[in-house]
Amino acid sequence: RSMQVNIHLLEFGVSMGKNDAVGLSSGLRLVCNNYVFADDAVTISSGSGRIEPDRIVEQPCKKSKMTTFGIGVPLALDINLGDFYLSGGAWGEVILESYTKTKFPKVKDNLRYVNPFQYGVFAKFGYNNIYFYGNYALSEVFEAGKGPATNTASIGIGFLVK
Repeated sequence: RSMQVNIHLLEFGVSMGKNDAVGLSSGLRLVCNNYVFADDAVTISSGSGRIEPDRIVEQPCKKSKMTTFGIGVPLALDINLGDFYLSGGAWGEVILESYTKTKFPKVKDNLRYVNPFQYGVFAKFGYNNIYFYGNYALSEVFEAGKGPATNTASIGIGFLVK
């Protein structure tokens, strides 16, 4: 139920071979992660100086989630095999905003102690304008000692719009 959306604002690359089969690429992207909690009656709060689960008891809740929004830079080694391509590398991201949100009652709270700089590795493979990807964060979601030691992983499908 959780979802990640990446919008690549800028992308550029350089070939490293005579036939353009191998190259390096980078760019600039907006990244939004929505982490929907399995139990709608639980959210997280940072009021105690640490990220902790917080049970919602006032009213039944329809949805409870945590959202992060940031700007990131990937650096990839690309291999082009005609219409097929493979790519892998590293990414870094600066978190610009993080919050929790519940629906019914609708409440949005800023969330402190989210690690402001996140980084990890990724791989993707594709054919023409469609690709599959996997990301793994080597950095933890929350600042050290301020929340649970948690890393994120995501897999998905992407589309190239030219």
